[in-house]
Amino acid sequence: MRLPSNYPRMALDALLLRDSAYTEMRDGNKPFVRGMIFIAILGVAIALAGIMGHLLEWSVAPNLSAIKETVWEHITKMPWYEGFSGPPAGVLESIRDQYEYGWRIANFFALNPWRSAMTLISTPLGLLVGWLIYGLLAHLYSRMLGGEGSFAQTYGCVALATSAQALRLANLVPYVRVGSIVAVWGLLCNFLALKAAHKLSGGRAFWAAILPVVTLWLLTLLLAVAMVLIFGSLLPGIVEQLTGMGGIQ
Repeated sequence: MRLPSNYPRMALDALLLRDSAYTEMRDGNKPFVRGMIFIAILGVAIALAGIMGHLLEWSVAPNLSAIKETVWEHITKMPWYEGFSGPPAGVLESIRDQYEYGWRIANFFALNPWRSAMTLISTPLGLLVGWLIYGLLAHLYSRMLGGEGSFAQTYGCVALATSAQALRLANLVPYVRVGSIVAVWGLLCNFLALKAAHKLSGGRAFWAAILPVVTLWLLTLLLAVAMVLIFGSLLPGIVEQLTGMGGIQ
């Protein structure tokens, strides 16, 4: 089994929607293992590109503390602020506290090199988890639609379809972000992957590729509804306990 040496060529062929790449993965030795290694390498490459892009953005970004103080200085010079005459005790302090709270939220979402470094773990892990879940559903639907491929062949070809994520390497350029094109291109790649892995017709491969996505959407929606219902049923009891403890007057 050849390891990373032929991955760049296969990734490019898969990204360009060439059937030969998926057929090669299907017929190769240990497609599951090769697919897992492929995703891990791709995840690390995407994370490194993102980190470099964030570092470049961070190096040229304005200082948030300086912006905060400048904005506050102008706020205090506004007529509505200067017009306070004997304001109730704590009003100005409350305004300043709310202002500081807003900037703490802004700082949390601001560029942070250390937070970006965590993507070296989260990006490959996220791709691997998504691959395992989608691959399982895709295999089940493919077999239901008459597919012939094995679990290993499904996972190998679906792993190669994650080549669409390589579009995120554009994040290396500061302030450049790729949007929904990754998801759309990924669906096309998965269509070819399942068509090759299970030798399906075009129509059946389409449904095999899209049904796992629909299933995951529905499961997410059901989970959200269930959480809302559970929280709604618990809320009266929580309010009653707080009232009894004197937490609500």
